[in-house]
Formats: sequence, C-alpha cells, structure tokens
Amino acid sequence: MLDLPGQFIEQQALFSEGQQLLLAVSGGIDSMVLAHLALRAAWPIGIAHCNFQLRGEASNEDENFVKLWAQQKGIPFFSVRFDTLAQAKQGGISIQMAARELRYSWLQQIRADHGYDYIATAHHLNDSIETILYNLSKGCGLRGLHGIPPKNENIIRPLLGITRHQIEQFAKEEGILFREDASNAEDKYARNFIRHHLTPAFQQLNPAFEYTMAGNIRRIQEAEYLMGQQIEAYKHLWLENLPNGHLKIKKTPLAEHPASLTIMTEWLGPMGFSSGLLEQALDAQTHVGAYFESSTHRLLIDRDFFLIEPQPEKQPANNFTFDIQIKTLKLENGKLEMALFEEPPGSFPPNHNSVILDADTLLFPLTIRHWQAGDWFCPLGMNGRRKKLQDYFSDAKLSRFDKEKIWLITTANGHIVWIVGHRMDERFKISEQTSAYFQIHFEAQ
Repeated sequence: MLDLPGQFIEQQALFSEGQQLLLAVSGGIDSMVLAHLALRAAWPIGIAHCNFQLRGEASNEDENFVKLWAQQKGIPFFSVRFDTLAQAKQGGISIQMAARELRYSWLQQIRADHGYDYIATAHHLNDSIETILYNLSKGCGLRGLHGIPPKNENIIRPLLGITRHQIEQFAKEEGILFREDASNAEDKYARNFIRHHLTPAFQQLNPAFEYTMAGNIRRIQEAEYLMGQQIEAYKHLWLENLPNGHLKIKKTPLAEHPASLTIMTEWLGPMGFSSGLLEQALDAQTHVGAYFESSTHRLLIDRDFFLIEPQPEKQPANNFTFDIQIKTLKLENGKLEMALFEEPPGSFPPNHNSVILDADTLLFPLTIRHWQAGDWFCPLGMNGRRKKLQDYFSDAKLSRFDKEKIWLITTANGHIVWIVGHRMDERFKISEQTSAYFQIHFEAQ
C-alpha cells in the first residue's frame, strides 16, 4: 500500500519533489490516510479543512479533530466555516454543489496566498467508478466515462489508483484515527446509493470489478484523446472564431458527419448547450431562423452556418433622440457623430458607416431605434419604390443576430432616413439644389 501512491504519482507526473502541497482534509478515512501517507513520505504539506456546518456539533468536532492532528504533527493548518445552506438557497443550487463551489474557491485562495503548488484531494478509484456510473445513469458522452482526472491544472488526486478497500485495510493496519460521517450510511445521496447497491451488484458479477474498471478508464481516456485530436482537426475545417466570442460553424459538412452530435457537444457543451438541445438544432438544420438558447449563449440556424454568440446583456429597449444641437450620441454598441456643413458637399463618404443627407429634408428631432415588424423605407437608387426592411434584410442575407444589432435613424414624422451602416433612404439624398447637408458617421465599438 505504501508504494502504490508513489507509483501512481510517478506514472501520472502529479508533482515533483520539493513542491508544496495543500491537502484537503475532512477528517474522514480517505483524507486521513492521505495525510498519513504524505507525512510518511515527507511531502511538504499544509492541511486545509472546510466546515460546512451541515451536521451540527459533529461538523465542529470534525474541525477540531483535524486541527489537533495537524498541531500535533507540526503541520500548518487552515480552516474556514461556511453557511452552506444559505449559499445553496441564494444560488438556487443543490447543497452538494454549493459545498463543492465553496470548497474549491477557498482552497484555491489558500493555495495562492500561502505559496502551495498543488491542492491534493483524497479521491480514490471507487470515487472515480461511482462518478462514471452516475454519469452513465444520467446520460453522457465519452467524456462522462473517463472518471475523475488524476490531475486538473493545480488539483491532484494521489490516491486515485487505490481502492476503498485498500484504504480501509491500510487504516486498520496502521491504526489511523478518523471521523465517521453518519450521512455516508444513508441512501438519499446518489453516490451513496451507487456505493451501497450498484457497486456490490457489479462485484457479484465480477469480483475484480474495480480493477476491470481501472482498465476501462485507461482505455476510455486514450480513446478520448484520439477523439479530441480528430475533433480539433474538424474545428480547423468547419469552425470560425469571430470577434467578441462569436462562432460560425459550417452547417452542411457537420450535419452530414455520422458523429455530428458528438462533435457539436464537444464544441458547444462548455457553453451550456446540452446534447439534447444540440440534437434538436441538428434536426432543425433546414429551418433557417430556428433559435436555441443555453443559459450563457444562443445558437441560430442560418442559411449556411450555425451561428453562436454570447447572450446579450439585458438592456431596456431604449430609443435615442438626436437633436440638431447634439454632436455625438453614445449607443450600446458604438457611437454616432453628426456634423452640419452649410455648403454643397464636395464628395461622398468612403464607406457604409457614413452618410450625407440634405439638411432641408430632415425633420428634427431624429430618433435612433432598432427595427420593428412593418418597417419600410425607399432604398437609395430604387427611384422612390418602397421596400420592407424584412425583405431588405433577407436580400442582404442578414441573420437574426445581425438584425438585432442594426440601428435605424428616423425623422420626427417617423420616416426611416438610414439603416445605419447599410443603406440610406432615397428621400433624403443630396441634389443639385442642396446648399447644406448633415454628415452622420457610425463608429462601432
């Protein structure tokens, strides 16, 4: 048993000799065995304990037990008390999730403040197996079957190659004292149910179940590595990163691939899109304009692409007023600048972000707003013929995302003067009779 963690640490390259480790110690058998092994191996360590205040006086006794052990061994000790129930209620999350978030956030702070290289937790092989069975029961892809990673940035798990039985046997042989959490005997938590019922059933089918699963985990991790390489290659072919966190994915080659759902889930899962939602998006690929949302992003099916962008900040649907005295107007995604020239124009603007308008045709104050259903204008160059903005946007192949960001400038009587950055209205163009004009420029931000 003493050799097993060392072999695992070397195989996984978890840390190097002399590096400082912050051990997360609850006082239970797993973390006390980890602390005992670390002391035996003379690792430079500190002990960190989280009191989640979920079991009354028993939680405080756990804290005092770990504190006394660390003091007796002369090891630096850090502790914190959390109002975990309040955190869970405030965040609208489970108690387990709240405890996890609080724990790792605090551990990272202690690690950084006191110069530790890694945080070491006492997860073992059975924890990894239980994670796989839980994920499998809820539905997952290949990544849900790789178990708990031995190393995740600055978090390491030195006991991940050891079974629960080996830990219990070692604690018994060495006379290691620990605290028993009474809730471990209850089945109300999913992991406890798996531990008490599913794992024993698998062990009846295969007495070497844990070691079989260890081999499965290794093969799954290797398959995941190969899959990741191929998915990364597809990313270079089909996915384009745009500014401000926007993505554009070629629709046809992705949708025709036999593993399209897996590819989409790998790319967009971290953005909150579930595989079920992405499956709906793939099924709706021919429905241009179909729209799907996660908590942080949104996906639009366009003509040739899947378009993905972060959820826009919730802002009031404000209209802005541009009076004749105003020179600059700040908008949500840029600014407008207006200048009056009391002379005939000498040249036309060099791009679509600027426009010149006959001063005599404008009725102030101007309004700046987003488009609405039923809007129409008379596009410059169409001899005064009307065109609905929806038709103009369709002809210009603008997506729903694009249309949401476009501004319109309208006169006091509601006539559209300019689709900002795109096209102006025929009725406000300069002519041979123009003696003064306004130039308006839009600068995107």
